[in-house]
Amino acid sequence: MSEETMTENILLDIALANPRGIRIVPFTKKVESKTGADWEWCFWSPSKNQFTRMLVQAKRLDRRERRYSSIYQNIGKSTTRQIDRLIQRAGNRSIPAIYAFYNHLTDVGRLPLSSFKSEEWGVSVASARKVRALRNNSFDVIKGVSTPWHCLVCKPVGTSIAQHVFNTLRDQILSAMRTPLSGPPSDDESESLAVESGIPPYISEIRDYIGAEREGRGDEILESMADRYPDIDGIVLVVDDEDPYLATSSAVSSAL
Repeated sequence: MSEETMTENILLDIALANPRGIRIVPFTKKVESKTGADWEWCFWSPSKNQFTRMLVQAKRLDRRERRYSSIYQNIGKSTTRQIDRLIQRAGNRSIPAIYAFYNHLTDVGRLPLSSFKSEEWGVSVASARKVRALRNNSFDVIKGVSTPWHCLVCKPVGTSIAQHVFNTLRDQILSAMRTPLSGPPSDDESESLAVESGIPPYISEIRDYIGAEREGRGDEILESMADRYPDIDGIVLVVDDEDPYLATSSAVSSAL
């Protein structure tokens, strides 16, 4: 399957698994070749007035289970690499650029030595800046700066989802998993990572979309949002379960 197909299947599974706390808002597929980005993920904790965002690009391990062959590819016929555009766009939005890697390993002994189960490495995540600094697209090298995707949301009781995602990105992806090749986070990378306060600018638009979608008018709002956010293909909004935003929404039962 293509990366796009895998991404759509995973997003569907996530939406069905937690319809009360997750909303997935797709835009258009035409801009990925320009931006090098798939989705913006937003983890929102309304009661704490916090949110953490990231720009996410998916890459899959090749059939030989060795390399992520398209990481350093150029965009179309240009001389600009997709990874450089991804990092640039994320920097413009003042959020981190993240890779989500789709893995499949016959030899689970190649996984990092840790307490994680092998199936938990089905999807791993890593800082795009770390990946670029490695200058190597092999799984055995990139795994050193990666962490299982699920670690983003396995938060301790009492910790907001926004704060936990921030801590994971800072400690596990950007800082803790250092290698001699990748080095510590750069100054601009550290500055782009922070728990934000207030309400993400597109929350009200997503609320409008959810309501309009039930009335068959969702496409109009999606087109409008796509025009206002041309550098992303869609938004995944994850809201703390204990917060009332989605639970009290009149469109909580709508299927995206």
